[in-house]
Amino acid sequence: MHKLCLLIFWLSFSCPVFSQCKNSIAIKKLSNEANIKKSGVLDIEVISIGEYVCVLNIEKGSGPEQIQKHEGHGNSTVHFEGLDTKQSYMVQVVFLSENNPICRKLQKSQIIIDTE
Repeated sequence: MHKLCLLIFWLSFSCPVFSQCKNSIAIKKLSNEANIKKSGVLDIEVISIGEYVCVLNIEKGSGPEQIQKHEGHGNSTVHFEGLDTKQSYMVQVVFLSENNPICRKLQKSQIIIDTE
């Protein structure tokens, strides 16, 4: 019984840490045209209640290299086109008005557009 009381006490103070973020990102569209190297298209759905900065990076051995950047506000779809279909991409979205450090920057990595 004593252990159960300790568990309930611990959970009552730790639950705010496990709360979900208000903002989110998701891959909405990923496509390319066959046999055309720079035909990749990537749409990112951003759910936000404030301002954000969305950055598209190429993933390289030496680290990410920024290739496109988009600033926005509220819910929207960020469209990237003319992407190399043989590269690996990473999208990072920074929510400028987010106070929770865990939720301030969200990312999707290892995005491959080659759909063969």
